[in-house]
Parts: sequence; C-alpha cells; structure tokens
Amino acid sequence: MAGAKAAGTQRATSQARLDAPSDVTLGNRIDNSHKMDILSMLGRFRQGSMGVLPLELTAASRKGGGLRMTSDLLRAGGQITGAAAGAMPDSNWFTASPELAGLSGRTRANWG
Repeated sequence: MAGAKAAGTQRATSQARLDAPSDVTLGNRIDNSHKMDILSMLGRFRQGSMGVLPLELTAASRKGGGLRMTSDLLRAGGQITGAAAGAMPDSNWFTASPELAGLSGRTRANWG
C-alpha cells in the first residue's frame, strides 16, 4: 500500500507540474480575449464614425446658410452707399456739408 501511495503522490506531482503552464496559458488566453474584444469594439466605433462622416460634412457645408443672405444684403447696402457717395460732386463729407456729416460748428482744432 505504501508503494501505491507513493506512486499516486508521484503521479499527482507530475500532473500538477504538467498542468501549471496550461493554467498560465489559460490566463493569457483570457487576457488576450478581453483585449481582442476591446480592439473589436474600437474597430466598430471607427466603422460607425466613418459612416457618419459624409453626413457631418454635408451638415457642416450647409451651416451658416442664413448668414449668407444677411451678408449679401449688407454687401449690397454698402455698394449702394458707396455709389451714392461717389456720385456727390464733392465726395469729402467734411468740406461738402458739415451739417450733413453732423459736424456743424466743429473745426479740426476742437475735434478732440
């Protein structure tokens, strides 16, 4: 019986030594599986982002459309004002009409 017990102990010790690397390998596989899940998730995020990119570019190109009309109106007003100022016989407002420029009674000496 002692020989059977020694043989059993020897076999258990040998089996434990053989199984130890597989425990480490199992732990590595679990860690690698978790990391691969994270990489897969990031890849799906990237694919989703690339799918939305054309829509974002289209929306960005349309943004500010209402301001374009306002700027066009202001530009037209500036052109009309400039044309009217250029049509005056003396386009220097200070010498042509101080009352029109709101400067009546003021001279260069007392502007400050």
